[in-house]
Amino acid sequence: MFEEESFIIKEKSCIVTSNKNIEYKIIFSIYDNDNINLTVYTTKLIPSKKFVLSCTLDELIKNRFFKLFINADEVFRELETKIENCSIVEETNIIYLDIPIGLNVINDIILEIKQLERNKDDIIKELNSEINNLKNNNNQLQTNLKNIENKFKITKEELESKVKELEFKLKEKEKEENVFEMNKSYIIKDIEKKRILKKWISENGKIKNINLLYRATEDGDSSKSFFNKCGNKGATISLIKTKKNRIFGGFTNAEWTDKKGSIKLYDKTAFLFSLDTMEKFKILKPELSIGCIPNECLLIYGNNCDGAGLYIYDNCFKNGGNENHETKVYDMPSDYYLTGENKFEIEEIEVYQIIFE
Repeated sequence: MFEEESFIIKEKSCIVTSNKNIEYKIIFSIYDNDNINLTVYTTKLIPSKKFVLSCTLDELIKNRFFKLFINADEVFRELETKIENCSIVEETNIIYLDIPIGLNVINDIILEIKQLERNKDDIIKELNSEINNLKNNNNQLQTNLKNIENKFKITKEELESKVKELEFKLKEKEKEENVFEMNKSYIIKDIEKKRILKKWISENGKIKNINLLYRATEDGDSSKSFFNKCGNKGATISLIKTKKNRIFGGFTNAEWTDKKGSIKLYDKTAFLFSLDTMEKFKILKPELSIGCIPNECLLIYGNNCDGAGLYIYDNCFKNGGNENHETKVYDMPSDYYLTGENKFEIEEIEVYQIIFE
């Protein structure tokens, strides 16, 4: 580049787009002998076009702007930030660097840089280098793809097995949701409360299914409607909601029956519960688990004469005298009321049939 041996002491590079929308890299260098070099070459064209301006400070000061400087280091300090904002104007074998200097009294610096003549061997060498780079990149890409394929490789049999396993789990989940979540309930929406209720019921056997038998707001609040829907259906669980938003109920394995007269039914698995306090109350006197009095009552847990736990009358929506007595039939504390009070008004009743495996 220069006849005498010299070394770069400062260098600045930047990327600039020309007036023809071609991207160039500019390398601005100064040497220990005050020589200056500007190399500009295309970054995305293969083979690249290269333009070079190499000169001494004496040659550079022919431009009137550079007469202000006494050495190349001063030129570098002045131009190292400004060159980033320069414009490149392309001609056939020349480019012009238009460098803004920010002084109103002096025009921008215009540097003319000629294209470097390149021989055939240099161009071939560059093309071969680019081809080798592409090959290396392609090989790396192929390696990455193989690694990804190996990571996720699975045989057809393994895939089918996984699908069957997932289908089975999904069916089991759907079955559990349908059986245990009581999706039709207007009274319980909280999933955790449904799970607790399921746990209490499951203590009497593995649940196969749960069916809604009766809803008072839809089927009627008379004892006749209740026994038509719930009579002789096996194990059931009742959910009751008062107008004061108390939620409670009872479970029994004994069948509700509409036979005439007051009937006391035996069930050692019966229990009452509160979903407000999440408490379960076991049966103490199995021979008095539930009572059936058609045309007078819908539900009796316990027995009125012997200390009933719950006593819900015929036409329960209109009858505000539904009763919750202190009971000796179920294991509840003295002066404890599931409803919070002795007499209560009902907003909804739901009865579900429990089918055990």
